[in-house]
This record gives sequence, structure tokens and C-alpha cells, in this order.
Amino acid sequence: MVKRAAPGGAGLVMDHLNKESFPVYTARFEEAFGTPGPSIRSFFNDSYEVYGANFTPTLFDAFERNRGYDLKPYLPTLLSGDSSATVRRLKADYRQTMGEMLLANFSEPWKNWINNHGALSRNQAHGSPANLLDVYAATDIPECETFGYSGFDIPGAKNYTHSSRHLPPDLYMLKFASSAAHVAGKPLVSSETFTWLGEHFKTPLSQTKPELDQAFLAGVNHVFFHGTTYSPAEAQWPGWLFYASTNFAPSNSWWAHIDGLTGYINRSQSVLQTGQADGDVLLYFPYDDAAYFSGKKSLEYLFTVHNIDEWLHPTNFYATAKRLTEKGYLVDYISESWLEKLAVPNGQLSTGPNGTSYKALVIPKMTFMSTKALKTLLKLKKQGATIILQGLPEDVPGLHNLEQRRAILDSLVIGLATSTSPAGNVQASLTAATIQPERLAALGLKFVRRVDGNNTYYFIVNQRPEAFDGWVPFNKAFKQAVILDAMTGRAGNAETKTENGLTQVRMQIKSGESLFLKVGNETSATDWSYANETGGTVVLNGPWTLDFKAGGPSLPGNKTMDKLQPWTALGDSLADQFSGTATYATHFILVSKKDDYLLQLGDVRESAKVWVNGLYAGNSWAVPHELRIGDYLKEGDNTIEIEVANLMANRIRYMDRAGIEWRKYHEINFVNIDYQAFDASDWEVQPSGLIGPVKLVEIE
Repeated sequence: MVKRAAPGGAGLVMDHLNKESFPVYTARFEEAFGTPGPSIRSFFNDSYEVYGANFTPTLFDAFERNRGYDLKPYLPTLLSGDSSATVRRLKADYRQTMGEMLLANFSEPWKNWINNHGALSRNQAHGSPANLLDVYAATDIPECETFGYSGFDIPGAKNYTHSSRHLPPDLYMLKFASSAAHVAGKPLVSSETFTWLGEHFKTPLSQTKPELDQAFLAGVNHVFFHGTTYSPAEAQWPGWLFYASTNFAPSNSWWAHIDGLTGYINRSQSVLQTGQADGDVLLYFPYDDAAYFSGKKSLEYLFTVHNIDEWLHPTNFYATAKRLTEKGYLVDYISESWLEKLAVPNGQLSTGPNGTSYKALVIPKMTFMSTKALKTLLKLKKQGATIILQGLPEDVPGLHNLEQRRAILDSLVIGLATSTSPAGNVQASLTAATIQPERLAALGLKFVRRVDGNNTYYFIVNQRPEAFDGWVPFNKAFKQAVILDAMTGRAGNAETKTENGLTQVRMQIKSGESLFLKVGNETSATDWSYANETGGTVVLNGPWTLDFKAGGPSLPGNKTMDKLQPWTALGDSLADQFSGTATYATHFILVSKKDDYLLQLGDVRESAKVWVNGLYAGNSWAVPHELRIGDYLKEGDNTIEIEVANLMANRIRYMDRAGIEWRKYHEINFVNIDYQAFDASDWEVQPSGLIGPVKLVEIE
């Protein structure tokens, strides 16, 4: 049945496996759109959540055609509940057939129908029974999903709630979408971002940045929020909201500060959509192993983001992807069907002019590999490709002609024996083939790389707990390096030096921060301004004024405070109930103005915009809460205003405690993060405002 149906949409879902269903499905769209149809940029298909749909009337014919034998005589064995090798092989054959039918009868026709209407397709392949790489590749814009909270060791990072119901987002799961895009030559990789990042009304803007950076590191360059819900003008606060958090809606108390997040996304994507993704290693995904070993009890198996602990985490494939990435290699995955499309121009592995080129193909240790895939590997090896096997496959998949195919496998693996890594050490084999990782990974920094003509762009992230201030080594020599800060739009020529013919760049990246580096022959109009602290610090002790600007349920009265404190520490019940924005203001004397200053806001609950001497100085929406404000300061008396936005939590707490009805939805199934009835009446008051300490740090 349709899940959470819109008005008029209740009933049975379509049969995705049956090609006769598709024209019935699209006929309703044709009728609704008319001719000509509306100008729609892209059509979106959410993750495949068709639970229990494990049969279609044409499945027996497709099974015999694709697998080479009649399934019907084996039905008693297939449905016996046994866990024997024969039953597992039958189920693997069954699952593979379902996946092929989904791809041929829905995914590809759906994309073609959309393209014929002058639009793009955007599809989430996860959740389907197919090889995810093939379904992701069969769309214009492959889309992954960041579901849940990852957890990062970043000092000061906020996380008030998370659920153990679902596994956290995983970089190596997200890469299925980007890998398909890079291999198939798709310029955009999108993400449904921040799904259930935290509880309703308790997710700060600052929590989004590390999660967003992880998506960028996974190859995403086209971000969509999990949902920005339509809400009618007559709906009172908080308006209509989607059943799952994060609540990207104008009613959110931090909406006035969302331009910090969207500006960061905008500037980042302007680089991440430039040129082509750069790669080092292709890693073969052993779908046959996943189909055989996963979900032994069920007939069908859906490869979702929620069961990666079953089909992904325990595998050599996952361990190899993780190990190589952490060592500094850029890794993409490839399926068996795309393996057959590889060419080897000049020793590089390529799928065509729009696809990414790679230096080596790595085959992780696996149990099953088809003879067709083995023949492809031998062909690529003869063409000069660098192929590294962590170990030789042990068997062929499926049930049909088993012994005959095993004999062929035994004859084929002999030709690949020389490509096998000693003791399965893939990195040693890559080093022997003079394929080196990026050395910056050894510093604990994470990165992705793109190439645009003579320029190479690095996106570099520091998610370790310590700040980095030093020289970053690269595996190439270049004349110029320009640092680009997507948080502020600042840019400048970096300091560089050369050692052993390779270039190093001086970079300063605090925990939680990220920077772009453009290397090549081009320069910026100015040099990058490093922040070298001189030791001078001014603590802004106050007194402070506090002026409540916008929000509700009502505006508390303005305050004067001898010392800085959150507004929830004032003993004012109206302030405890308040969600919105309020401005802290003070003034201070600078006897002599230094080169520049860092304004360190300390503990901010939850985001802040800053004005210095009446001039807007910036938006501090993520950790570390720092802004450079030297250009706005003057000798003598200075004023500073800090507009702070808190969470929606305290106002919702008040409404639930007061019995005020705010859930005015159509069958929205509004639940908490654990999918239980939502009730905020037992919440504690969420600390809100500016906790500090607020400091001016001299830099040069």
C-alpha cells in the first residue's frame, strides 16, 4: 500500500517489476500535464520502499531467460526456509532477477520518459533489490541520503538528540551514488540531506555542517534539504511540518540565519560542480556475494541505508574502501555491467569521455565472481590495465550449470594469479605500481579532488579534534595555490614551498572547518591572510543589553546584564518559553588597533549574526564560532551587536505543557525521532542565547 498517501493517493503501489505497469503509471501524468507539459527541471523518485513486493506474473519467464533454467520445479526448495547452499544460490538468483527487472522495467523507462518530456531524472536507488550502482547509473542525477546523525569529534559541536533506531550516515554508503555518477559520466550527484539529523525542534544549524561536509567528501555536489514543507498562510506557528526532522521551514527560529548555510552550500557547489571528479582507484562491488550472504530468511532483499550492517559493513569490499580512502586514495566503485564498458587508453581505466579516469582496478577478496566478469578482467589486463586482486574468487554464483562454470573459473583464475596482492595487501601493490596516495591524509585531513583543464581543486576538511596549522604536502608540483573559503567567500594566494620536486602549501584549518584549494597556474588578486595569534586578548565582560527581536509565544522585556549569560538563566518564564532571535549588545574601548582581530563567540545557543559599529560583520552558524572583524573596528569606543537565534524547542515545550493544539495536519503521522508519539511536555528548558565567553583575539 502507498505509505503516508496524499489526498487521493491511497491504494496499492505500482508493480515496478512488470513492464506493463509503467505506461499505466505515466498515463496519469500525461493526463494531468496535458500538451505541452509544464516546464519541470527534474522529476524525483524517492528511495525504493516497496516492502514485500517479491513477485510479478512475468518473473518466471524473466528468471528462465536471465538465469538459464526454470525456477518452478525449485519452488518447494526455495520456499522451504532451509539455509542450505542450494537455497541460498536460488535466492541469490531470484534477487538478481528482481533487480534486473526493476532496472529494465522501471528505472530505465522512467528516465527515458522524463527525458522525452525535456526534463532530468533524479533517483534514489537505495532500498532496491538490484545492484545499486546500476540503478544509480540509470538516472541523470543519482541521489544518496544522509539519514541520521554521524557523530564527529569536533570540540563544541552540538548534538542534543539522536536515535539508535537507525545506523548513522556512512561515507562509503553515500559513495554508491557518486561512484555511479563518476563512472557513468553524470555531472551532478545529489543528496537528500539531514533526514532525522536530530529530534524535531532540537537540531541546530551548526549540526548540519559536519554532516554536509561528509556528503561533499562522498562526492555530493547538489544538495537538497530533506524537506521544506508548504504551509498555508492561515496556519499558525509552527505551521505544517514534515513528519521527519530536520525542519527546514520559515517558522524555524533559526530561519533568519539560514543564509549562512545556504551561502556555504552555494559557494561550495560552485566549485564541486566545476570540471570532473578526479579518481585514483576503481573498486569492484561484489553484488553476487551480497545477494548470497544477506537476508538469509527473506526471499527478496532490499539494499537500504538501514541494513548496511548486514550487506556492507562485514565485507572485504567495505574494509578495502575504508582503508584506501583513509590512506589518501580517491576510490569509486564499479559494477560488473560497467566493468564491461571499461577501456584502457594510455594505461588508464576509462568509461568514456565524460567518465572519470582511474589508475588501477582493485578486486576485493570475495567468494563469487561470474566467468563473464573474469573474462573481462583478463581482457583489461591484456590491454595494459593495472589490476590488483586482494585474493582470487573461490566460486561462481548461481545454480545453473554449476560444475561446468566452476571448471571455467578454475581455468580463468590462473591468468590472474600474478595480479594477486601478497597477503592481500592492496596498498603495497598500488605502491609497487607507483600509484601513490595523497600525503595530506596522513595529517588526518579529509579531501576530494576535481580537475578542470589545467586547474585542480581540493576540498579539504578537518574533522579531527585538533586544529591544523602547518604545511600540507601534495603529490604534484604546481606554480600557484589559491585558498578559497566557502564560509565567507574570502580567497587569496597561499604560501607554498617545494621539497623533493613536490609542492607543499601552508594551511590553517581549525576543527570543524573546511577550505578549498585551487592549484595550477592562476593566481588571485590578493594573498591569503593567515591568522597568526599574537597573544593579545580582550574579553568583552559587559555590561550587556539584551533586546528580544522576533519570535514567540510573546516577546520578553528587554534586559540589562552585568555579565554575559543565556536568556534562559534570567529567571524569566517568558524568556524560558521564547523561541526566536534576540540581540546582545555591548561596547568596548580599543586604545590602539592591531592588524586584525578574531571575534570568538564561545558557546552560542545556537547561531549568531554580528554587527560591529553598525556594520554587518558576518554570520556565525557553525563551529568554531569565530569571525574576523578587524576591518570593522576602530581605535576608541566600539559597539558590537550579536543577534542570536535559538531552537524551536522551548516554545514547543510550552505549547505541549499548556495543552495548545498545534498538530493541524492531514494524516502526517507526526512522530518523534524514535517513531513514537511526539510529546515535548517533559523536555527541560533548552539553554538559549549567548553563553560565551566573547573574546577579541589579536592576529597578524
